[in-house]
Amino acid sequence: MKIATIKQLNQLSLDFYEKFAHEFAGAREYYWSGWQKLLSIINKHLPNQPNQIIRVADVGCGHGRLASFLAENLPPKWQVQYTGLDNSQALLKLAKTRIQSIERFKTTAQLKYFDLMTLLLDNQTPL
Repeated sequence: MKIATIKQLNQLSLDFYEKFAHEFAGAREYYWSGWQKLLSIINKHLPNQPNQIIRVADVGCGHGRLASFLAENLPPKWQVQYTGLDNSQALLKLAKTRIQSIERFKTTAQLKYFDLMTLLLDNQTPL
């Protein structure tokens, strides 16, 4: 596929999420079933100790659903250092609102704009 076509498709995607962020987020309030598998892996490999620190990089965090899921399902005594990355400023704004309502993430969560596709395409890096 030509780089120009990839850029156009990427821009369509970016425009969609900026325009329909609220509708998109509203249609995705459920938790994915695969996240239960994630919990099983975490519980299997991490000791359930006080002051356990878990670092989470949520690439494509959208409006922060995974942050809510982790806050509800990880042991309360664990410290979660959550970083959400997304290429939609509108979705990151929704994620910020959501995360500010989660007591355990108020001071430890970070949200960052990150657009890997544009970075790759601007540098003409082959995919």
